[in-house]
Amino acid sequence: AARETFEECGVLLADHLDGAPVADAGRYHARREDLEAHRLAFSEFLAEAELSLAAGRLRPFDHWITPDVEPKRYDTRFFLAALPEGQEADDLTSEVDLTMWARPVDLLADFRAGRSMLLPPTWVQLTHLAGFPDVASAMAAEPRISPIEPEVVERDGRLRVLFDGSDDYWADHDAGRPSSDR
Repeated sequence: AARETFEECGVLLADHLDGAPVADAGRYHARREDLEAHRLAFSEFLAEAELSLAAGRLRPFDHWITPDVEPKRYDTRFFLAALPEGQEADDLTSEVDLTMWARPVDLLADFRAGRSMLLPPTWVQLTHLAGFPDVASAMAAEPRISPIEPEVVERDGRLRVLFDGSDDYWADHDAGRPSSDR
């Protein structure tokens, strides 16, 4: 998770060997490109840069397993981390088409209005995060580590992903979309 965070948004959850947190991850940009291209292992990068992984800054948050009807399945764990002081997330990655800072409630409102698309795992996590007043509260909350294994069913001629809370997801999904797009 720490490697993915560094590769995808430039946030480095690591400390210098003296215990001081990394405040400027931008100085490691060239090595980040090597990591993303698989020319360098994360452990090698940390050793070379004389850094230690700050795994304690990662908080388990969610766990999803792709429905069994999918030909390619994923067992994915999601984590929370507070942005280390002095660091800035960036959009220097090839894995996403849009990066931005946004409040969970705003992203959920855009989804309900039909202005954006959220997949069920993202919707569930944003819904959960929207219930916290700040990052510290979310980080302090009890993690949800039981896997969510949605099922795919056909309803009214359309495929629907079902999971605990999926009725709310589909209500939000359908709210801002014409009936032909539901």
